[in-house]
Amino acid sequence: MTLKNIIITFLILFAIGAFFIIFELLAPPPPADVLLDGNLTKVQEKTLDISIDLSRLFMSWSIALIGAIGYFLKLHGQGSARLTRSQLLSIEVVIILLIISLYFGHLSITSLIESLSFDVLSLSDGPHILYESLQYLSFLFALIIFGGFIHFTYWKPNKKEV
Repeated sequence: MTLKNIIITFLILFAIGAFFIIFELLAPPPPADVLLDGNLTKVQEKTLDISIDLSRLFMSWSIALIGAIGYFLKLHGQGSARLTRSQLLSIEVVIILLIISLYFGHLSITSLIESLSFDVLSLSDGPHILYESLQYLSFLFALIIFGGFIHFTYWKPNKKEV
């Protein structure tokens, strides 16, 4: 890896980190849709549990997929074949999308905690829905790109099949 590549990688990671910090600082406070007076109904509790569990599920899958990519790269590195630049770039994009999914999962759960700390419940507010959607979409795109990477890297049809 050349010095130029190291500097470019550092700048990309720095830009992503700066985006995360700025995005979180500019996040709007939760709107006061439903005042709780310190109590949640059974439906509100269930909705809150489902929302948090969904965010945690995508966060767990993201971490698992990052681990699977690491294991895949380790196995692939032990063989004689090397990954091309486009293959490595697609893996980097997948990892970045998974990190973004983790970040928005964190924001989704944090927005619920912040909402409850103000003694309001707002599961349908714009920011919370946005965070959940971005978490899901970034995970989905990462999964699609990784699936395409696996497909095009390892699927080679026989000439008889074509």
